[in-house]
Order: sequence, then C-alpha cells, then structure tokens
Amino acid sequence: MSSIQANRLSEFMLNYYELINPSDVYDYKLIDGFNPNLYFILGIKKYYFSNDTKIIDKKNGKLFVKLESEDREIIEYNWTVVDQEKNLFKNLTMKISMDKRFMIVNGVDKYPVDYFYLNNLDIIPKFRILYIGQAFGGSKNKRDAIDRLKNHDKLQKILADCISSKLKYDVKILLLDLNQLDLFTTLGKKEDSHYELEFENNFYEDFPSKAQMINIVEALLINYFKPEYNRDFVKGAVPSLSHSSYNEFYRKQYESILINLQKLGDIELYTDVRTIFPIQEFIGGKILANNNELEFISNPLKMERRIE
Repeated sequence: MSSIQANRLSEFMLNYYELINPSDVYDYKLIDGFNPNLYFILGIKKYYFSNDTKIIDKKNGKLFVKLESEDREIIEYNWTVVDQEKNLFKNLTMKISMDKRFMIVNGVDKYPVDYFYLNNLDIIPKFRILYIGQAFGGSKNKRDAIDRLKNHDKLQKILADCISSKLKYDVKILLLDLNQLDLFTTLGKKEDSHYELEFENNFYEDFPSKAQMINIVEALLINYFKPEYNRDFVKGAVPSLSHSSYNEFYRKQYESILINLQKLGDIELYTDVRTIFPIQEFIGGKILANNNELEFISNPLKMERRIE
C-alpha cells in the first residue's frame, strides 16, 4: 500500500448530438464519427397552429405564425420563408392541416408545428426528460443508440401513452456522444485521507473502459433527474460501491465527476424533481465521499443569450 493518496476529477463532455423524431429511427443514418452512446427520450409541450396564422407579405414570403397549446400558452412571431439557397419565396401560399399540426408552404414543403417551437430564437425550448438510456452493448455487442431504439419497450410505451393522451407531448429522441477527460489529480498523504482504496501503479495510464464510462454517466443522470419511465438507479445513492458496472472508477480512485452538456445550447431540461439549463450549469458530484449526491455547478463560461 502506497503512502500517497491520489484523486482524479473527470469531466464527461458532450462531443456531438442529434435530435430526431421516433419515426426517424428505422431510416436514420449516423454521420461518420458520430457514435451515440447515451440517449434521452424527451417530451415537448404539444402545440397547434392558431387560426390567426396567416400570410402578411405574399410577395416577400412573410408569415405571421401563432401557436397555441391546450393549456392556452401562446407563442407568436413573424417568419420569413426561404428556400435551401436562402432565397425568398415569391408568391407565397400557405395551408394549415385539418389537425392544425402541420403547415404546407407552396403546396410542397411541410413544416410540423414543433419546427416553429424549436427554431424560435425568442424562447428557450423546454424538454421534459421521460427516459434516459444507454446504447453501449459491451465488448461483444457494440451497438449504437439507433440499434437500441429500434426495439425499445419503453419508447413504445411512451408513444402509446401519448396516443392515449395519458401524456400530452410531442416525443423527441436526443442522441448523445460523450467523451471522458481527466482535468487534474491531487496528491496527499494517505493518513490524511478517510478513503481505504489501494493505489495502483498504472493509475495514470488509462481511463476506465468505455462501457464503464457509459454505465456511470447513465446511472448518475438517472439518479439525478429521476425520469418517470426509468426504474433502475432512481432510488438510493449513485455512485455506489455496490454497483459493479462502474467499479473501475473506485479502483482508479476517481474522486469527483462533472457532466458537461453545454453543447446542447440554450435549452431547458426538466423532470418533476430537477430543472437545469445546460449552457449555464454542469452536473457534478463526489464519488469517494460520505455524501455523494449530485449538485449544480455554475458554469464559469456562462454565456448571455443572444436574440436577433
């Protein structure tokens, strides 16, 4: 046993993400280099086009868009329609579907109502976290999130609950690719520490396995947000020495963890028990501690929101 105590702080940083519809799962093709290892099943409030939505300048492709939810929340703004080359549409036509969930522009282009919610710079989109899961299948089955979601009981349950109106959300799937980064280590005398772990000679040589990285982040996020459709890791303490799925983090003497989802931008993620704004806050907590509850950590690089 060494007389030196070494501790590590590790950051799990979002590398890349995609937000897709459940209907996209079977045809979705991952871009090169994107290997989503976690996913959130999200709900956004269901809106409808108001009858007040109208063309205000036909020759210059300008529309007044008004959205309304069942609880009477209203979003309205002016929208200029452009083509793929950013050219204005001339002689604009517009039609709203019978269910008030789609807009058809010039008889061809179809825009779902959530397009206007998610692309409105005047609001911060709110996403309810319904379920958190992982895609990593272990060393013998390195599946990605798309493979996992193609036959996913919880996703089908959530969609069924939306159809039956038990849930009143539009469902989205957030695919996440996270990387691990060691920020620093601290050294001290073993006798000054209350941790009883062996010091390993290869401490600095490698990270825990990719599977263990995904396991601990999934468990931490589930325990922190407690999504209503998750069952494992919701109760009790996480991290925990009783969870063998990420025990390398204890053996390698990781003391603290940060989960950095800043790249998600200016959005709100929430459940009944937690709400965070990823661009402003990290999720962080202790591994080697008597009290290992996760906590908010203010982002020192907090950015003010720009509205143009």
